[in-house]
Amino acid sequence: MTYKDLLVHVDDTKSCAARVQAAERIARDTLGNALNEAAFRGLYARLNQTRYHYLTEDNQDYVAYICLMVAGGVVEEPLFWRYVEQGELADIASFTALCDDLTPSMTDRLRQVHGEVYHGITAGDPTPFKAFRRVEFLETIARMDALPESAAPDEVLAREIVLTAEVSDLARHVAAQGVLVFGLSDKPDEASIPGAEAAAQGHRAIHETPMKVYGERLF
Repeated sequence: MTYKDLLVHVDDTKSCAARVQAAERIARDTLGNALNEAAFRGLYARLNQTRYHYLTEDNQDYVAYICLMVAGGVVEEPLFWRYVEQGELADIASFTALCDDLTPSMTDRLRQVHGEVYHGITAGDPTPFKAFRRVEFLETIARMDALPESAAPDEVLAREIVLTAEVSDLARHVAAQGVLVFGLSDKPDEASIPGAEAAAQGHRAIHETPMKVYGERLF
């Protein structure tokens, strides 16, 4: 593995960590002292696998929502996995429908989360759990340029999302020669751009937030 590959790998890992931390933060805010954090992490890690993509569609909104409903006791975990193993949950819509039938058992906060996701999925919104994505945004930018410039490289690479020097240098080089340089991302707006409250606190979009540059300089 090259140094550049390592940088890309660790940054992917930190981006995923930000997402998982966002899910845990939403769970704590929703369930309070009723949350078993270790059990929640285990459930998230197990569900967030390729074999369950038929249910989650590799959509982190769905993963976070399912884990929250199970951790909150709306669908007890042993029963949930039995439904999965017996093929009784064909897709995310079947799970939200199951939860919708159980709304009387939910706390007000769980009912609020379920309502947001249920109506979003019904409307065809690919990002139905917007509250989760807004927290993901905060967790992500918290990992950008968080340490002082004097911080040791090992510490920075362990804790921050950084730009790869080779990629940054090449982009600047070709842009200076008139090449149109642009980026594409499948990250939802809510996880990429600050909402009104976050913007009022001085946060900027992810692509406008300063990051340190690490790697071998090309020029």
